[in-house]
Amino acid sequence: MKRNSFSMLIALSVLFLGGCFSGPYKPYKPGVDPVPEKYAELRLSDTDKVQVLISYDIWRGWVGPDGFGGYKHIIEYWATLTGTGPVYSNPDLLYNAGYQSRNVGTITLDRANNRAIFNFQQIVSQPGEPQQTISSPANGNYPIKAVTRAPFLTPEIFQDNTAFK
Repeated sequence: MKRNSFSMLIALSVLFLGGCFSGPYKPYKPGVDPVPEKYAELRLSDTDKVQVLISYDIWRGWVGPDGFGGYKHIIEYWATLTGTGPVYSNPDLLYNAGYQSRNVGTITLDRANNRAIFNFQQIVSQPGEPQQTISSPANGNYPIKAVTRAPFLTPEIFQDNTAFK
């Protein structure tokens, strides 16, 4: 019994010191911290729908305000695509907070080269005004790192859940 207590004490001490020496919790600071590599994840359904998520992972330290830190998976953009592809025109593009902007453009899924290519123009004019657009921040050529049958995301998930922010 004494040996188990001593082993437990050593294990807890190592965990505690590991948290102390990993440094304080540091939230990601755009423009200061290195830009994380963004990648695409495809979620497939039994129908002709595909959901493409643009994500990245950032290191949050060993211990943070929510307990164990480690890597945090952040979904930045996502769209549900319908049809046979590989080019999907004008899909609804959603941002990680459930924000949906008006966009025109395409998503190309190049499965042979494992790439997801976003080419959008964000509509910034109000309805009824002449259409004005700017280049979308989602534009890019992303490597496809995963193809899964995970459940599809819906905009309601992001309204009360900060796990993806």
